[in-house]
Formats: sequence, structure tokens, C-alpha cells
Amino acid sequence: MNRPLIFCVGGEKSNVGKTTIAAAIVRGLASEYANIPPLRFFKPPLRIGAIKYTKTAFYTSVTSEPRLVRRPDKDTAIYAAAGAEPVFWIQSPAEELKDVLARALEMLADRDLVIVEGNSPIEFLRPDGIIFVTSSGRLPVKPSALEARKKADLVVFTGEKDDGEPIPGISGIPVLRFSRRDNLEEFDRIMIAMDEITARKQIATLLKERSADGRISCTAARGIAEELAVPYALIGAVANELKLKIKHCELGCF
Repeated sequence: MNRPLIFCVGGEKSNVGKTTIAAAIVRGLASEYANIPPLRFFKPPLRIGAIKYTKTAFYTSVTSEPRLVRRPDKDTAIYAAAGAEPVFWIQSPAEELKDVLARALEMLADRDLVIVEGNSPIEFLRPDGIIFVTSSGRLPVKPSALEARKKADLVVFTGEKDDGEPIPGISGIPVLRFSRRDNLEEFDRIMIAMDEITARKQIATLLKERSADGRISCTAARGIAEELAVPYALIGAVANELKLKIKHCELGCF
């Protein structure tokens, strides 16, 4: 059985918009009526599970019990209302998180996509993408947030900035603005970015598996493009990033 795609959503601090962003992703991709651009890896309706992590000092709890996760005062209820099923609420000390995460993900193995909210889970997972939410652009002080920021594939900025104004403290990572949960154009950009992140990571995995001594044949590279239904140019771009040479290219594809 193929495992689900896993996307983690972390942030610089509480109340920065992590749940809003993550729930918007669930809402868009779980509905068969979603009106989003054509994507390679995310074709609604998807079966989406969600995990919300809360750090505790002394006890561990993993629950998907509806009467608990659907309580109106809990963020887990927002995921359930958006279309995630099931929603797991993990409460544990940091040192027990790895084991309880594995248990929750085992129970979500039949999902197409799992959204995990929280900085600490990023340390123990190998997600297909990491979205970091910030309202300031500054490097976080909290260690788990700083680590999540360093590993991020995409930064979503929820602060107040004019469109043309640069966001301080962010370089080398794609940055998108998200100002309102009803702004469909902003949501589309997040979906397109998630799709690109997934494509590049899957391409990189296959290139590494099928190359030897820093080289891969043109035939094998074309095979990856056709297998993943991506342009030849994207295969070439990722190969360049990995410093892989595509050999014997007679068709000028790369």
C-alpha cells in the first residue's frame, strides 16, 4: 500500500494562522466541488486526515473521538468541519511524540493526504512538504519553530505588508501571502506551490534511485518524466540541483 502524502504546517508562534492555512487546504481538497487549478498530485476529492499536536508536560493521549475532537473550542473541530476524517488530537511530552505520531499515522495509512499541524512533529517525520506560517518574517526564537523554519519548503506570510514590499528575514524559500480565508486566488497559489514541492521531491527521489556515479541516462530521465507526468524541463532542473549529469541525450529534451 502506498503511504499518504504528508504535509506539515508549522509557525513562528501561536495565533499566527497555522490552523487557518491548514484548514483551508483541507476544505479545498476534500470537496468534490473544489474549483482549483489543474494539479498533478492533488486531484479532489481527496481522503484527508489531520493531526493536531499539543505539547504536555506529563501525560500522553491520542484520540480521534468525535465528542473530543469536535468540541467547538478546539482547533481540531475546525479540521473536522473542513472535511478531514479522521482528525487525531495528540497530546504528549516531546520525548514521547515520535512513538505516538507513528501510531496515529498507522491509522491514517488509507488516506490520500495527511495534514500535520505543529512544529515538533517535523523533527520526527519525513514529510512531502513543510509549510511555515509567519506574520513577521523574523527568525523565531523558540527552538522548535526555528528548526521548522529552516526545513520549510514554503513560507506563508500572514502579516500586514503592501504587495510590493519585501518581507524581512526570508530568502531562498518561496513566499506567499495569505490575508483572508475567502481569498480563492491566494489559496490557489498555495495549492500550486504544494504541487510543485511534491513534484520536485518525487523527481529527486527517483533520480537518486536510478542514477549511478552522478549520472543518469536520457532514457531513464525521460521515463521519470512520463511516469510522473511532468515536463522534461522540470526533470532537467531538478537533476541540475542534484548535480546529476543526464548522459546520451539525443533528443535535446534536457
